[in-house]
Amino acid sequence: MTSKKILVELSLTVRGNKMKNTTIKQYLGVAFAVSLSISPLLANQNAQSDSYKITFAAVSALELPAKAAAIVYQAKDNQKAVAIAVMTAAIAVNPNSTVAVVAAISKSSPKMASVVATTAAKLQPKQIGQIAKAAAAAAPTEAEQVVIGLAKDQPKQYGLVISAVSQEIPRSAARINEAVYTEVPSLRPAPAVVGSSPVTIVASAPAPIVSSPAPLVQSAPTVFPPFTLKLPGGDTIEASTTGQVTSPEQANDYSAP
Repeated sequence: MTSKKILVELSLTVRGNKMKNTTIKQYLGVAFAVSLSISPLLANQNAQSDSYKITFAAVSALELPAKAAAIVYQAKDNQKAVAIAVMTAAIAVNPNSTVAVVAAISKSSPKMASVVATTAAKLQPKQIGQIAKAAAAAAPTEAEQVVIGLAKDQPKQYGLVISAVSQEIPRSAARINEAVYTEVPSLRPAPAVVGSSPVTIVASAPAPIVSSPAPLVQSAPTVFPPFTLKLPGGDTIEASTTGQVTSPEQANDYSAP
């Protein structure tokens, strides 16, 4: 909480409750002490960022990611503050280099991957998916912390973040999801509810397809000539081996010698 916000809240409290002067003085003393402790840190970060802006403005866009990564890597003391200042300055000088700078710093200083990814996503929210993917790809061992940091800072963008990271390291998606749900329980999907009891939906294996044999159909026997076909009324039709069919009227009588 900033000192200005504390003083405003104290002012409202004084007006509403008519607190005693001694109590007011105590609160004002606390607010002043907080402002003294916060101000040097902010001033130092701003001064660092301004210094890095000058440095980055002197290099080309192609050299910027490597230069930023080198500064963070060489910062042995208070590396987190340096990483934030470097990332802020790099984006101010060249916003198009955001993803490349995140990747370069994450590669050379993996422990800072979550820090620079979160800082970059605050300044370039439309690039949050690309930022998450770049940080996770450059520092796969820190992918979980990268996603957790972004999920805490921008929970509404969690779907986009985990989708981007899953493309880079698909085998870790389930583990990262569970870690995020532990750190940010509000992101855990609610179970389906049937009636008054929650129900966990478990996908079942499809039933095996069993095909029954086709019924046997007995077909009529095939008959080749010669044969005699008896018709209703006593007439017959004879078929010879040459395929010619003769009726009784056309047939010759060969019974006589």
